[in-house]
Amino acid sequence: ALNEIAVSRQLSKGEQVLAKGEVCHEMYFVVSGGLRGAYTVQEKDVTCWISLDGSFATSFASLVTGDLSHESIMAIEDTEVFV
Repeated sequence: ALNEIAVSRQLSKGEQVLAKGEVCHEMYFVVSGGLRGAYTVQEKDVTCWISLDGSFATSFASLVTGDLSHESIMAIEDTEVFV
C-alpha cells in the first residue's frame, strides 16, 4: 500500500509546497483536497494545472532534470497528500 512507501502530510488551504525557483524533489499523491500549479505572467497569477482526489502532482520538469521550477505548487483547500 502507498502508506508503506510514502508519508502522509496534511496541508492547509493556501499552503505552498514548492515555490517558483526552487528545485522540486517530491511527487505528491492527493488523497483528498487539491493542489494547484501556477506561475506569474506580468504580475498575474496563472493556473497551469489542478490535481484533485486520486491524482498525482509535481513540477515534472524540475523533478526529472533538477532544474529550477517555473511554477509554484499550493493547496487550494485543506488537503491530505502522500509524499
